[in-house]
Amino acid sequence: QKGGWDAENLPVFEYHAVGSVQHQRIYEQTRGFLMQLGYPVDKVIFKQYINFGELNKSVDNGLAPFFFMSWNMDYPDAQNTLQMFYGPNKAPGSNKFAFDNKSYDELYEQALSMPETIQRKKIFSNLNQMVVDECVIISGINRTFISLWHKNVIFYPTEDITGAGFLKYVALKDVNQMP
Repeated sequence: QKGGWDAENLPVFEYHAVGSVQHQRIYEQTRGFLMQLGYPVDKVIFKQYINFGELNKSVDNGLAPFFFMSWNMDYPDAQNTLQMFYGPNKAPGSNKFAFDNKSYDELYEQALSMPETIQRKKIFSNLNQMVVDECVIISGINRTFISLWHKNVIFYPTEDITGAGFLKYVALKDVNQMP
């Protein structure tokens, strides 16, 4: 396609991660996915770090354009996730993606002081869509963890809260009231 990317002008895709057998396997899987999309194999490289501290330093300094990092919600509110894309929170803060969008920041600031209302939820939905539209992050992937829950376990809220202290959001059905 004229003016677009092709095998010759595609940028090198750098996969940044801590050097380990697990990350090597995930890199190979990611490289395989990219190859299926037509990315040349020689343009996908694995940038390994000796430990997480070194990887984090590169991320904070903007030297890792694509990296895998896990993050868990501390509390069940969209603001908890959306703060990761708020411009003033750039690295070394929680905005490891260096996302900088004035409209996003203004909406985010507006929502911070609002009580939980439909209007606030609409703003958060708009913020979420901005992140998706600008492809800031590829998220929702957990490559090594599977949760199995008994059918009588109820989560509140329904989203997957897997951070520290998440069990305080778990309840059990009253077995005496079960059909």
